[in-house]
Amino acid sequence: MTAYYITKVDPQLKVAVIKEIGANKTDIAGATPLIVKCSSARPTDNRLNIHTSSAVAPTDNLLQGVYFARKERQSTNPHQSIVVNDTATMRVLGTLADGTIGMKKTDWAYMPKNTAYLKVNPGTPAELKLVTPEEYEKMKNVKATSISIDKTEITNAEVGQQIQLNATILPDN
Repeated sequence: MTAYYITKVDPQLKVAVIKEIGANKTDIAGATPLIVKCSSARPTDNRLNIHTSSAVAPTDNLLQGVYFARKERQSTNPHQSIVVNDTATMRVLGTLADGTIGMKKTDWAYMPKNTAYLKVNPGTPAELKLVTPEEYEKMKNVKATSISIDKTEITNAEVGQQIQLNATILPDN
């Protein structure tokens, strides 16, 4: 199994950057929200060793989580966490429109227990593709292949007059 967390969100490129959990991938701090990729279809082959004290959670993890979610509070159980889903600022792991896996907006009223979610700024796209840091660097360093302007000729312009020109840059990222 491989465990990932999210380190960055780029709303312009519509991506969330994922990072693999540290050197010993089987040691993960308890209560660390993660995205887990199973290596086998057999459940007994997919194991994580979750520690409550010896492993250290990554400090750059942007994922948050819901654990022990309950609708009613019981004074005997301090581990209660109900998180109302804010569709403007929360994304969860799911299948995107193009069939890939990513973080997406849901219409759930509450986040289900044992769910990792990503807090985003209002206005962030509804879907964010998951990319590695290497893929992200390639995406953000894309050079323009063409630039076109909507006007090829301006006539009857006066000195000091401002004219709006609209440019189209390809690719759009």
